[in-house]
Amino acid sequence: MPLTDFPIFQPAKRKKIYLEFYSLLFLIIASIAFIWMHSVTEINVFVFWIITLIFILSFVPLIVTLILNHYKIDFKRGKFKGNLILGKNEIRIAEQIILLKDIESIHFINDDFFIRYERNKWIGPKISSGVGNICTIKLKEEKTIFVNFYQSHDNELVKAEILLQYYNNRNILSTDNLKRILEGEN
Repeated sequence: MPLTDFPIFQPAKRKKIYLEFYSLLFLIIASIAFIWMHSVTEINVFVFWIITLIFILSFVPLIVTLILNHYKIDFKRGKFKGNLILGKNEIRIAEQIILLKDIESIHFINDDFFIRYERNKWIGPKISSGVGNICTIKLKEEKTIFVNFYQSHDNELVKAEILLQYYNNRNILSTDNLKRILEGEN
């Protein structure tokens, strides 16, 4: 049986705050100032026009970042650390070897790949870096291991079809998960 391997991605603990957040915050502050200005009965004409101009210009950074993020790749913070290697008798996660006899179940979510366009994403870059795939291994000793792995192409996990069917025959990979992987529906 063939060995198949996928680079393991270890995400950083820190989350990234996108530029849209700051643009939206600036827009909210400008909107509050604009509303406040209309509630004040006596206001200087110069202040009125300055606040109005700031309110109008507050839309520009938000629109620009939304347009730029349409073509930007969402590089996640973290690093690659070894490979996830699927084998007939074992699964290797970087330097750790897990024998199939010690595995209760395994589950794959493999819907991410490099340069995948995320149509429904509102905040942040819309092009994926391919590291959002997850392999969940539940061991018989009540321990669960989560591994993020990289795919360079759509549903690259299919190249391990023989091994996945072998895992399914040994009852560690569910038939439903196998069907989703082979049909490309995640």
